[in-house]
Amino acid sequence: MVDVVTITQIGTTVLLGLAGAAIGFQKVVSSWKTTGVSTSILTLLHEEIVRTAKQNLEQKIALDQLQLGYNSLMIELGKLQLENQKLHAEIITLTNEVIGLQTALDRRKIQNET
Repeated sequence: MVDVVTITQIGTTVLLGLAGAAIGFQKVVSSWKTTGVSTSILTLLHEEIVRTAKQNLEQKIALDQLQLGYNSLMIELGKLQLENQKLHAEIITLTNEVIGLQTALDRRKIQNET
C-alpha cells in the first residue's frame, strides 16, 4: 500500500512540474509575442529607412539642380560685372571727352570775347 507521505510527495512533485511547465510555456508565448513585436518594429524601421533614403535621394537631386542653377547665375553675374566695368570705363571716357569739349568751348568763348 502506498503511504500518504509518498502520495503527497508525488502530488507535490507533479504540481511543481506542472507549475514549471506553465511558467516555461508562458515564457515561450511571451517570447513569441516579443519576437512578433520585434519583427514588426524591425519591419517598420526598415520601411522608414527605405522611405527616408528615397526622400534623401529626391532632396539630393533637387539640391543638385539648385547648385547648377546657382552656378549658372554666378557665371551670368560675372558676365554682367564685366559688362558693367566696360560701361563704367566708357562713361569715364565720355565724361573726359565732354570735359575736353567744354574746356575747348570755354577757351573759344574767351578768345572770341577778346
